[in-house]
Amino acid sequence: VLNHPELREAIGKNEFFFENKDGRIVLIFPFYDKVIIGTSDIPIENADEAVCTPAEEQYFIDLVARVFPTIKVSREHVVFRFSGVRPLEYMKAKTTGQITRDHSIKEDTFGGLPVYSLVGGKWTSYRAFAEQVTDKTLALLGRERNRDTRALPIGGGKDYPVVGLAQIEYIKKVADETSLGDHRPKRLFERYGTRALEIARHLTSGPDEALKANPEWTRREVEFLVEREKAVHVDDLLLRRSTLAWLGNVSRPLVEELAGIMGKCLGWSGEQVKAEVEHTLNLLEERHGVSL
Repeated sequence: VLNHPELREAIGKNEFFFENKDGRIVLIFPFYDKVIIGTSDIPIENADEAVCTPAEEQYFIDLVARVFPTIKVSREHVVFRFSGVRPLEYMKAKTTGQITRDHSIKEDTFGGLPVYSLVGGKWTSYRAFAEQVTDKTLALLGRERNRDTRALPIGGGKDYPVVGLAQIEYIKKVADETSLGDHRPKRLFERYGTRALEIARHLTSGPDEALKANPEWTRREVEFLVEREKAVHVDDLLLRRSTLAWLGNVSRPLVEELAGIMGKCLGWSGEQVKAEVEHTLNLLEERHGVSL
């Protein structure tokens, strides 16, 4: 993830999806006010050991010049690194690029009963994959499907106002119903979509205060993510319940402040709070290249 205003302005709202010099498909796309560049395609045996290596990082930096030769990018622009592992079906292939990205269902029989093994798959196809598995199971049971989730919006995507004017009207509705002013509802909408009203009501249901280490966040917002979104570790909140780490908005004081708030919610001892801080700092450095 790059903090590079010049590159961010150059790409606008567009994703650039292209073939690099080595034939690998790579991409550049906007992420809030930052830019994400990737991706690599390296086989790995242990998914827990996956990290973005210095060689991969340099590869990503170099690919930008293929599309924007006049924009200079260096490691100083990198604010966050991440690596995900995608399961692929085993194939005798010379390169990882030759391995199919399609998912499949393998069927075996044990004790006279069918056992389905789900091979491959990813976040963007999980509903389709689940539907295919369910269809096979329903056929086995002699039953017909009576509903599906193809068009079912979830979370902040439910009733999401796509058009700009509709978004402005929704944000105004949040502001009017909660007296949070104009700035805060806009930020909540950016983070949570149409859950913004629910969260805004939570923020105004009791005394609240801005975080010292990041005034764009408040104590009650953190408490909401612990109570409603079940964050149980500080890294849960930084990496999976928010974009704080992804956008390079993490500092040691913020980690300590979040640990203190979460500790009160979850009943941590002083030692547990300290342990959470150290665990989070180590994780950010070892897995994401963020040194605080």
